[in-house]
Amino acid sequence: MNNNRLLILFLLQKVRQNKKGECPIRCRITYTKKRKEFSTGFFINPKEWNSKMQKAQPSNKENDFINTQLSLIKQNINQAFLFLQVNNDVFDVEDILLKYKGKNIKSQKTLLEVF
Repeated sequence: MNNNRLLILFLLQKVRQNKKGECPIRCRITYTKKRKEFSTGFFINPKEWNSKMQKAQPSNKENDFINTQLSLIKQNINQAFLFLQVNNDVFDVEDILLKYKGKNIKSQKTLLEVF
């Protein structure tokens, strides 16, 4: 059994503001000291993002929707992680992301993937 922790972090990509001045929210998964990032598809004003709480504040209709969706993303990633823990002996952060996205997890690397 693997005793490594899965860390899920939501962060803003402040260097990529759109015309409205909103930044994309990205999700970073860390497992066994390896990281994988992907975009959540949500944008928020940087002044409304609380990085310590990992939530959009103050509470309004749009921010509540974003917080709910981020919570669902986190829950689905945790579910994929638990599924892999139960079914597989060895997996990495790439497998967690593939399982979250609903794709088949890789069983072995091919020669082309190594290069």
